[in-house]
Amino acid sequence: MARGHPCHPAFHRAVRPGARARPGREAGPARPADLARAPRLWARTRPNAWADWCARSGCTALEGGAPYEHFYFMLEAASAGLGVALAPEPHVADDLAAGRLIAPFGFLPSGLAYVALRREEAPKKTRTFCDWIGREAAG
Repeated sequence: MARGHPCHPAFHRAVRPGARARPGREAGPARPADLARAPRLWARTRPNAWADWCARSGCTALEGGAPYEHFYFMLEAASAGLGVALAPEPHVADDLAAGRLIAPFGFLPSGLAYVALRREEAPKKTRTFCDWIGREAAG
């Protein structure tokens, strides 16, 4: 509960680097250390994303990279081959499924989560929606 509001867990946030899919060419970085040679892309809303991911994956901290105003722009840049993007699973699921991006490493829990908050006295349809989104997120 957040300040008197029921909190419904939705999606636990897991992140992974994603690079452009290149049929017939190398599959991208083979191990986290290879990322030091790749242009890194990041969203301004998560300026510490690469440092957090490196701490969780055990690789050496990576500095620099190209900032983007929004995850969408960053993922488009990665799809165009401009670098390796670090993004939450829900943001890259469609690109991975369509083969526009590859993910050379597995998802790592980020310690963050998406949640649905509602007022305690929320209408029944709001409670129903929050319950539904929690079930959908649980799989």
